[in-house]
Amino acid sequence: MALTILNQTRRFSWPFIASAGLHASVVAALLYATVPPMSLPSAVEQPMIVMLVAPDPQPVAPEPEVAPQPVPEPEPEPVPEPPAPVQVPKPVPKPKPKPKPERHREIKPRTPKPETRPASPAPSAPRATFRSNPIYPPRARALGIEGRISVMYDVNAEGRVENIRIVAAQPRNMFERDVRLAMRRWTYETGKPTANMTVKFQFDIQGVSSGD
Repeated sequence: MALTILNQTRRFSWPFIASAGLHASVVAALLYATVPPMSLPSAVEQPMIVMLVAPDPQPVAPEPEVAPQPVPEPEPEPVPEPPAPVQVPKPVPKPKPKPKPERHREIKPRTPKPETRPASPAPSAPRATFRSNPIYPPRARALGIEGRISVMYDVNAEGRVENIRIVAAQPRNMFERDVRLAMRRWTYETGKPTANMTVKFQFDIQGVSSGD
């Protein structure tokens, strides 16, 4: 490290070093001249003595005397008055009903009722001289179909059946044709024409039955 310092000092010339020292001394002299010298205290300052003086005690004013307040006497409780007697209203007498004036009933003469004659008996239905049940349709028997039919018809003066009408059929379009064929062969006693006669047919697998 000493070698490095020597090497650095060798770089500057001696005149330069002298000039720098001269300038430094001039600057120091100027600074000394401008700063005023500090004056030292001539004597040691005496210590300050502080005395505490207690003030004179002031007379305390006496507190005003408070007059005692009178205690209020309790008020007497009000005595409840007795309830007034309840006045019951007197019953008002009902007025007597006035007698109704008698009304004279007018006697009306009785009208004689018309004499009811017994109604003439209805003409008896003609007696059947020949009736046969329709045959069981082979197709319905093969299929195991059963059913029933209600029929309305008329009987003329000659005892023949005419105007055959199917009122109800269950099932439909199965037994109607055989019923018409059988009823056209029926005969009744003559001289008793009758309209709107009825008959019912029951088709079972065991057979055919009819009834009015």
